[in-house]
Amino acid sequence: MLLANMAKSDSFSRLCTLKRSVVPKLSASLLALDQLIDLFNRGADAHYNTAASFDYLAYLFADLAKVSLSFPHGQPSANCLSPQHPQITTHLLTPTPHDPSLPPLTAFLPFTTHSSHIRRLGVSSLLKNIALSHSSPRFLLQPPLSVLPQLLLPLCGPDPSFTEVETEELLAELQFLGPEHRREEDIKIIRNHLETLFLIVTKGGEMGKNTIKEAGAYVIIRELHLEIEDETVREVCERVVQVLMGDEVDGEDTQNRQRRLGAASGGSMVTQREAEEDDDDQIVEVF
Repeated sequence: MLLANMAKSDSFSRLCTLKRSVVPKLSASLLALDQLIDLFNRGADAHYNTAASFDYLAYLFADLAKVSLSFPHGQPSANCLSPQHPQITTHLLTPTPHDPSLPPLTAFLPFTTHSSHIRRLGVSSLLKNIALSHSSPRFLLQPPLSVLPQLLLPLCGPDPSFTEVETEELLAELQFLGPEHRREEDIKIIRNHLETLFLIVTKGGEMGKNTIKEAGAYVIIRELHLEIEDETVREVCERVVQVLMGDEVDGEDTQNRQRRLGAASGGSMVTQREAEEDDDDQIVEVF
């Protein structure tokens, strides 16, 4: 936690250039930043040090990726958000000589579903801050990052009741999860992942929007909207779907659009499978 608080200082950008001796069995890199990433990754579940798990480093990296407000011309603008530590953000997104095949950010992705609540919360904030600080975060959807499975998996419930067609549209990692899978329970983490999706959909252009839609995100968010009673989560669900499915509701009147998207006050959502039960010949997807 001390390091996370210190990360609020601009001087912490020195981590990108600060060099230390190689740490045997931990990191082959001389950069202090790479060594901290390796410590977070390899130290999980006390694998590196039986007396420590280094979970709170997740908060450090989330703070290092935070954005700050800047007013270069004295007035707020659409571009007034910028990374507080741009060198560190760039380092996280760029393959390094330490590992030329993968950007360092990939080391954090498995922890969106880790047993440690601290790691899950910190990593969800890290991903949101990265998406917030970048002008076009659609790169997060492309190899070698491809963060979409890690964003959607925590939002999936156990053995979701999707139709056969809906299941086939999901990413392979999200199909047939089984009853042992558990949806994320922390409302803040759920909101972080939804807000990251919203940022990618709104800032990622048609490519970002279509990639998320084709991964079956709509039906996952639909089930989340049905089963989570928290109004802040439901509101973000509706915002994501408004953008994600907007081209399919153009021309609808206000009443139908509200019925599709769900009222913020907790309006009911009619799912495709419910419509099929009422009329096998009429399939209606309404959010």
